Amino acid sequence: DPAKALALAANSESPLIREFVARRLVDANADLGLLVATLGTAGPAARRDLLTGAREALRGRRGVKPPAGWADVYPKLTADPAARDMALSLALAFGDPRAVADLLADAKNATLPAAARSAAVAALTEARVPDLAPALHDLLADAAVRRAALRGLAAAPHPATAAK
Repeated sequence: DPAKALALAANSESPLIREFVARRLVDANADLGLLVATLGTAGPAARRDLLTGAREALRGRRGVKPPAGWADVYPKLTADPAARDMALSLALAFGDPRAVADLLADAKNATLPAAARSAAVAALTEARVPDLAPALHDLLADAAVRRAALRGLAAAPHPATAAK
């Protein structure tokens, strides 16, 4: 029973149990709406562990239908700095345009560390975001993310790339 498993996981003191329950529910194609509802009410530590499990189960998958309640829970998840990257990863798997906008903003934000900006570009590239090439062209002028932008352009052919 997915609802009972999530209730057990959310109240568990073991991070591995929380992570593995979330991963198993996603792998089993259970109703992700239950997981999202639990993410919205769980404490910060449980939320991070559940996100880790869900992210691992969705790694490499694209076009997953966003579960019920995702639109409401996403802002809460991204507001927690410790859970933000995992929430963005899930949002990309769900094709959430807010995640694309957030990651593009991170990539262009010169006040963020170069590693964080490069990670944002890498996440967008890995998710194979459509029409990413023009944004990557703009990032070529920025030495801090140039390498990540070049890798992204290599993975996303675009007719204007050769001219850049």
